[in-house]
Amino acid sequence: MPTIILPFVPMIHLKNTLTHSDLYIIYLNEIVGNGNLYCSYHRLYDQVFSMSRPVLIDFYATWCGPCKMQTPYIEEVGKRLGDAVEIKKLDVDQHMDLAGKYQIQVVPTLIIEKDGAVVHKLEGVTDAGRLMELLKPLI
Repeated sequence: MPTIILPFVPMIHLKNTLTHSDLYIIYLNEIVGNGNLYCSYHRLYDQVFSMSRPVLIDFYATWCGPCKMQTPYIEEVGKRLGDAVEIKKLDVDQHMDLAGKYQIQVVPTLIIEKDGAVVHKLEGVTDAGRLMELLKPLI
């Protein structure tokens, strides 16, 4: 895990130090005599999207009509599979770094991951039946 050294500042300033800080988990290691805060960090998505259960990531945009059509299908899958699958919705306009990581070119795009690896990438609206077909073998 990388280690960074930042001057000891209030948390509000620390938040502005890292881009997209809401996607980081920051661990306080120690405060040393010179006033520096030593902390380690890693991206939240590395932790959240590396679970043993399958993860369905819905990349959408608020201005996207087909994305609004996709939402009821995602909700149906969530109801049918419950805790057996982790469902995440990510607005591409607010999470450009993750959209870049997954090479999202079209919305909606659905990513299905298992053990941190992309198993399926689906562009456009995908119905609940098809999603169930793809997710059930991964559970």
